[in-house]
Amino acid sequence: MRLYNACGLCLQLFPSDSYTISAPHNVIIAQLKNFGLSEEELKERGSESLALWANRLPICVFCSQFLDPDEESGIALRVRKDRDTTKYQPFFDAAYPDTYTETMRRREARAAARRLKDDESTVTHQTLTSLPPAPAPAG
Repeated sequence: MRLYNACGLCLQLFPSDSYTISAPHNVIIAQLKNFGLSEEELKERGSESLALWANRLPICVFCSQFLDPDEESGIALRVRKDRDTTKYQPFFDAAYPDTYTETMRRREARAAARRLKDDESTVTHQTLTSLPPAPAPAG
């Protein structure tokens, strides 16, 4: 006889031997808040029970993408509201090395253009007029 347990986040039943991670109840409640559950729905899930907060619940493979045990909050960075969306980390796929290389070239070109633009914006007209004249070419 195969045992089934409910995922702590989505409440779907899966074979108990298919779970790979678990998460504390308080992290699950925090993620459900991020998903927009109402206070009443959160209360039904035990959000006010301090006795449950330290309990770890199994998390299915699908829901594990929303949780990150390495983050202090337990919430995966890609789903957190305070994430920095300007930080792009390209993914290298050995089957498409040119895509990665081209992406990195475009990224480096944009960064160089931003640096150049920043450098140009710091030079003012007053700075240009106060500089000594350039030396005459040798020859």
